Amino acid sequence: MKRMKRQARSRIAQPGNVSADELPGSSGEDTFSMSCAPVKDSATEEEAQHQSGPAEDRVMDQECPDPMATDEPADLGAADIDDVLIDDEWGIGKLLCVGEGARGAILRKCCSSDIPVIHNDVEPALGANATARESLLRLAEEAVHAEDPSRAVSGVMVAALPLLYGVLPRDQHGAGLTPHPHLMEKYTIPEELKGYTVTGVQVYQSSKACDNCDQHISDQHYWSCTEDCTVDFCVRCYDEMVALFQGRDLEHVNWVVQFITKLATAVLHGLSSPDRGSLVQRLAFDWPSVLFDHLVNAVVDVANASLVHVEDNCKILEGVEFWSSVALLQMLHTANQLPHSSMFLDGPKVGEEAFLLQAINKCEAYSDWKRWTELNAAESMVPSVETMVMAGKFEISEAFSCFLTHCNLVPVAFRRECTKFDAYTSIGSRERNRIAVRREPADATRGDVADFLGRGFITGTEVVLRGLKSKPELNGLMGVLKGFDAVSGRWLVCLEEGNLKVKSLNLEHPDEGDVDYENSVGLLLDASFHGEPARGPGVVREFIQLGLQSLLDQETESSPWEYSPELRTYWFAPTSETGGVLQGALYRATGAIMAHAVLTDTFLPPVFPEAIYQLLLRGLGSQHEWKLADLANISPSMASGLEALIEYDGDDVAELFELDWPRSDELASLARE
Repeated sequence: MKRMKRQARSRIAQPGNVSADELPGSSGEDTFSMSCAPVKDSATEEEAQHQSGPAEDRVMDQECPDPMATDEPADLGAADIDDVLIDDEWGIGKLLCVGEGARGAILRKCCSSDIPVIHNDVEPALGANATARESLLRLAEEAVHAEDPSRAVSGVMVAALPLLYGVLPRDQHGAGLTPHPHLMEKYTIPEELKGYTVTGVQVYQSSKACDNCDQHISDQHYWSCTEDCTVDFCVRCYDEMVALFQGRDLEHVNWVVQFITKLATAVLHGLSSPDRGSLVQRLAFDWPSVLFDHLVNAVVDVANASLVHVEDNCKILEGVEFWSSVALLQMLHTANQLPHSSMFLDGPKVGEEAFLLQAINKCEAYSDWKRWTELNAAESMVPSVETMVMAGKFEISEAFSCFLTHCNLVPVAFRRECTKFDAYTSIGSRERNRIAVRREPADATRGDVADFLGRGFITGTEVVLRGLKSKPELNGLMGVLKGFDAVSGRWLVCLEEGNLKVKSLNLEHPDEGDVDYENSVGLLLDASFHGEPARGPGVVREFIQLGLQSLLDQETESSPWEYSPELRTYWFAPTSETGGVLQGALYRATGAIMAHAVLTDTFLPPVFPEAIYQLLLRGLGSQHEWKLADLANISPSMASGLEALIEYDGDDVAELFELDWPRSDELASLARE
């Protein structure tokens, strides 16, 4: 890296006295005006050598004439923006801009060398120049009018990136922050509104919640906006924000938000749908992953910071800054997925977690879930986010201004809260399934879980006796379950001849294809352990965790899951001849355990690959397209072999790759096409 930087630095041009053909990436045939401004003869060459050190170590801290020195700098128009040149050495390579005006000087200052050097070594002092920042704002607006607007916008992003990344401070949750745009005033709650909790803690009734931590304000003092908005902060959050902004350039912080918002607005409203697609292609395939990650971070910080000042309950549509940055972030997310969809085992440019907006956790989940449900009930087909952002004219609609519409940006905690609301609403009956299971041994626990949550056996269920050896004459008789005897591990069945205790393996539903699982497995759980008096939410959570552990146990017979030591995850085990029916019940029990974990807010270990959840979502209408990368998360060796098979161009495929699949002889005889 040091050698690469020195090579790049040695090619940096001296402002004002280097011709265009001497610059790397220039052909020499075009005429460039590279002077930042009229240069005064202020130092000899020896003095410059003394100040800068050896030539190979001269970096961008070399003094550049003030680009604002002229009284009225010439504007860099759309035609000049077309002269932004990008070569292929670094994907987006070197960016050169023509013009005597202030904006041309800024781009020459930021982008006269290789991009990695620009990003690491750009002068921070440039960010403190108010005129320079204003010039970049104008350039962001005019780039969309260039002859090749996607290339111009990409170049503007490169030029501004050193002034965007890492500027906004972050709170303890990793969400970016900016000062509230309006004056905040401190309010005091009168003493007559003072009260005490049952534990004796003194509280004040403010009837307000903090917009930063989303907690009820119970202190005597709080800060509130003096303008026409309902933004409030508790004293603790306000003091923390004041401490975070202490010593920072607040003008630069606010400029970052303004630049990202203005750039997003220009891209969304100034670029046509094909040009937006072209910009996404450039971001996906031309930008290095490191710089792309820094751009995503900058936009995420602005979105998080803007969200804190959005009134998410009543004026959600008025958060133009926030929703514009969200739309730009969705374009970046689309670009991030393109390498994933065009390669076999290579993933996205950056991880999905880089796009999460942690500030959404500060918003009220119920309000957004209610908007989402009403929206889906009113509209037969809500367009996808990619369609809303990339196709046609962009607008901040009711559908777009719902957090859950942007599920790829919403943190898991917020989605979990909304899922609980959705799950409780979808439950038709509030009746509880009262069960008592054996804590040990593990195979007994698994058998009880399979009966209650896999086969849907509850008191009152009609069953048929099958496979009785001691009393074969009873086989085929109908009966009704009266209860479960945990001591003997048998069900009490009421027959016309009387009551009989029967193992669950000798019980079947009269019609296995018409079992009402919703009113058995789908009932809310009221679980307890045999011989233990305790009941309640804590016991239910313990049962869910112990139940999953018993289902994953590899020591018992007919285990439904197969463990991968390489991936440390579980996948479907091959179906045995004797355990097919039982395995089906165990799979259903696993799904029920996961569903009840959502209802009870129980955390389970991540023991399944993502493909399991994609299979579950398919039942809810998911349109996920299976790729080789999904197979790699289940069986890396098989995915690697298939990748090699797909990429192999020779005609001796059958000889080189031994195909042991069913009907492999037919596959081997087929032409490659």
